Amino acid sequence: MEFTVPVNPKPFLNNLTGKAVIVKLKWGMEYKGSVDSSYMKLQVDI
Repeated sequence: MEFTVPVNPKPFLNNLTGKAVIVKLKWGMEYKGSVDSSYMKLQVDI
């Protein structure tokens, strides 16, 4: 049985600003880039 630990999204996303990420959508598409902003929505520079 797997358990997940809840994460507060604001500090989590703020820590990713300027770092390389891969965003995988539920229908399989992937976007690679860096996080530019995480205020109200996630903005990724591809």
